[in-house]
Amino acid sequence: MKMVFNYIILIFFSIFTLSCATHDPAAQLITEPLSSIRQATSPEANVAGCPVGDWKTKLVIHHIDVGQGDSTFFRTPNGTTMLVDGGKPNRGSDIIATIKKCYGLTELDYVVLTHFDQDHYGGLYSVLKTFKIQKAVYDPGDSVLSDKKLGSSGLIAYQALANDTKKRKVPLLTDDAIVAGDETLFQVLAAGGKVRGLKIPTGTPSNDNSMSIAIRLQYGTFDYFIAGDLTGGGNNTPDVESPVANIVGNVDILRANHHGSNTSSNSYFLKTLQPEQIIVSVGNNGYGHPNAQVIERFFKLPSLKNIFQTNAGDRAAAAEFLGKIRDMKGDIILVAGKDSYTINGHGFVTDGVNSLGIDPDAESDIGKNPQIPGSEKARSTPEINSERNPENTVLSNKEIYSCTPRKTCKEMDACEEVLYHFEICENKRLDGNNDGIPCEKICTGDH
Repeated sequence: MKMVFNYIILIFFSIFTLSCATHDPAAQLITEPLSSIRQATSPEANVAGCPVGDWKTKLVIHHIDVGQGDSTFFRTPNGTTMLVDGGKPNRGSDIIATIKKCYGLTELDYVVLTHFDQDHYGGLYSVLKTFKIQKAVYDPGDSVLSDKKLGSSGLIAYQALANDTKKRKVPLLTDDAIVAGDETLFQVLAAGGKVRGLKIPTGTPSNDNSMSIAIRLQYGTFDYFIAGDLTGGGNNTPDVESPVANIVGNVDILRANHHGSNTSSNSYFLKTLQPEQIIVSVGNNGYGHPNAQVIERFFKLPSLKNIFQTNAGDRAAAAEFLGKIRDMKGDIILVAGKDSYTINGHGFVTDGVNSLGIDPDAESDIGKNPQIPGSEKARSTPEINSERNPENTVLSNKEIYSCTPRKTCKEMDACEEVLYHFEICENKRLDGNNDGIPCEKICTGDH
């Protein structure tokens, strides 16, 4: 009897030891429940930094941990690949290893450099030497390089390799999409300081971050936005975020601009995009990234469910929020279907419509929204009362986009109409003084 008892004890001890040995605390994704709309029934865990499960039939967005920098890899359901940014020079090998290990690639279809900061272009030299580029290398173009960037040896090396591919391009804001022949829609909404639909640049070459390429990605009702270090007016930077927000609309995922810096993520931008999840690519730094005021703005969003970070960042900068932010201590892998997605294995559903307000199941709406160039049918435009602004007051970009708290408008709905009209109009009759800014005649009052 004693032998039987000892045998049972031995079996129990062995099972307990095995379970402890296979439990890696570092691999545990989240210790407390996620704030989610729907938990995945069988989470596709981010094992060893690679997606698992049926990811090959879905959209994969792999935020590669490159420390204090940015690098995001995209793979669409039909296998089209794109790398946006390459981190610092010493992180190129990490990017290459991830792409080869997880996706088995020797070629990339597209590479996008959002702007000419070293923590974005640095690793691309190694990437371009390693992978054959099939279709295009996009960047803002040499014409918008600031004087302080000229002569940088790292940047010169990137330019030389990008030119050698014979596929280097500046994305056109008039293009339907930068990725051709795919059911996903990648649209460039800003590049080189210019915003789609505006003739007057809102960024300036003296501020390289304001030159960032901004991309909206749509797949069914799943929406994602990424824009490098795009500026929003903080710290006296050009406000490019606000006009961009009007043509982005509601999204499920926001990849935070500029690592959560206070130069970016202004209140209007965030309220317009209404993200449910925010992803911050950040490393240990002394820049104050992410900024506490920015994180506070994130948490004030009624739509927000979670903030995910690749690392904790500058802990002193946002110390009060450390317990609320999901520090993943590494890569953040998003796998999306047309109406649901997982982030490191935790599942969510989309809000049911894409950022253009289209229900993809409603046949009458698909492909007919005027925000998509080449659409078949434009949404009807409300009549404009020309008597609202008899003095033909010309508003600045900032006045058009903010109009908050609307104390300067005689009619409470005026600013809402400005935003609505800007969102849909490339109609010249709405540009009263032909300055490239449509709809400025709608708002009235003492501006």
